[in-house]
Amino acid sequence: MTKQNYIPGDEWLYYKIYCGVKTADEILTQVFLPTSTLLKEKNIIDKWFFIRYADPDLHLRVRFHFDNIYNIGIIMHEINSKLQCLVESKKIWKVMLDTYQPEIERYHPMLITHAETLFWIDSETTGLFLDSIDGDEGEKIRWMFAFKNIDALLTDFGLSLEQKQQFMASNKETYALEFGMNKNLKFQLDQKYRNIKVDIHLALNLNKENAGEYLSFVDLLEQRTNRIYHTVNDIKKIARTNESIDISKLLSSYVHMAMNRIFRSKQRIHEMVVYDFLYRHYKSAIAREKLNEKTLLELVSK
Repeated sequence: MTKQNYIPGDEWLYYKIYCGVKTADEILTQVFLPTSTLLKEKNIIDKWFFIRYADPDLHLRVRFHFDNIYNIGIIMHEINSKLQCLVESKKIWKVMLDTYQPEIERYHPMLITHAETLFWIDSETTGLFLDSIDGDEGEKIRWMFAFKNIDALLTDFGLSLEQKQQFMASNKETYALEFGMNKNLKFQLDQKYRNIKVDIHLALNLNKENAGEYLSFVDLLEQRTNRIYHTVNDIKKIARTNESIDISKLLSSYVHMAMNRIFRSKQRIHEMVVYDFLYRHYKSAIAREKLNEKTLLELVSK
């Protein structure tokens, strides 16, 4: 039974790490990713995940789950020993432990542990991706990874091309309202989409055979698909037998958290852009499919 509050050491150890946006990626890839891998290999933790947050100060929120209370000292020693030098160099200006309060209502009481499993696997996937990119070229690849990441997750949940378009239509409208969509903002989005649509098409059509320089993140997302397979099936199965579960709303939350992990800052603005551009891509893809079907029918009828 999931509790509403977990004080530090009560199954969960919850860190808040206050730092700059670039340092956050460094901490994720050089501290939490290798440390969590080590702790998991030793069966000291069974899962962990992170999100980026501002309260209003920017920080990472990192949670570790464990079964044996006597392991808490080992976990803290491994983490603190690696954070200490970053605190002394002032790359980190504050480290806090806090009470973990799972968002039970948002993710549903029957599915909160499933959400945490998805977050763990996605945190590892994103952490490994972040460890593979650098510089301006890395930022371009970050965008491509975001588009491919979300498309892959929707595919994992069994959405068709039409359902993906509907999903993006709903989410992009929500964010358009939040950011006050107007002619100027729409013009900027139109321009950016024209510049990036080829990259989006490339990203969404990548596979192991044609990935080339993007093979590393294609591999990562394929591994994520395999790792979350049973969890996704369980979520869908439970949702089918429980009217109180809105699978589309849940999926929106899962996607939202994935976007949060990928982008360093201004995550909601980036999220709005991703939803808008994926909607346009899916709309064009559907139109091409219909045109191809029409052309094929005309050829057959001749």
